[in-house]
Amino acid sequence: RRSGFSSSAASLNSAVKDGPLAADGSIVVVVTSTYNGNPPDNATAFKKWLMAQEDNSLKGLRFAVFGVGNSQWHTYQQFPREVDAALERYGADRVHPLGSCDVDGPSFDSDFDDWLACLLRTVGGGAAATEQQDAEEAELEEQAAQEYVLEEPDAETASKLLIKDIGTGMEALCQAKVEALKALGGGIEGTNQFRALEIAESSRELCQK
Repeated sequence: RRSGFSSSAASLNSAVKDGPLAADGSIVVVVTSTYNGNPPDNATAFKKWLMAQEDNSLKGLRFAVFGVGNSQWHTYQQFPREVDAALERYGADRVHPLGSCDVDGPSFDSDFDDWLACLLRTVGGGAAATEQQDAEEAELEEQAAQEYVLEEPDAETASKLLIKDIGTGMEALCQAKVEALKALGGGIEGTNQFRALEIAESSRELCQK
């Protein structure tokens, strides 16, 4: 839809059950996997339907197939290849070459996106998709920029914040001194031989810096 097409999604079994695979010029994009060369559970009825077709019974249907699999299996991409070949054999028109991704490969995440982008360019949706995506990204960037605009405080507010930060820091320093004296076996009253020296500029000098 983002690319300017009216689209819907369904499992392969429900596709043949509900009848959306009409040979009316529509484009059917099949994304499927395989297990030991067999179709996945949600495509078993689809395979029976496909194997029962006759020559040219799917003429007028346009299609593209993308397979997902693991190259460590000897049946890698078997069912997607069967679907791609059978659709063409029974008269459907392949609009884009068979695509595939290997879940054991390094480009698994991007393989489908790259294939889909090429498919959209082939059928005339690539330019519309790119323009709309660019517009959406620009809108998101503008929203993000507005959300994170930083406003500099005035001089009086900045001075108050700095003094507050200094006070917080001095309080933390005093607490750290107490904890250090405890750890060294001294008392909080400072009656032992250890002394902590605090050096700080006056708040006016800090504010000027």
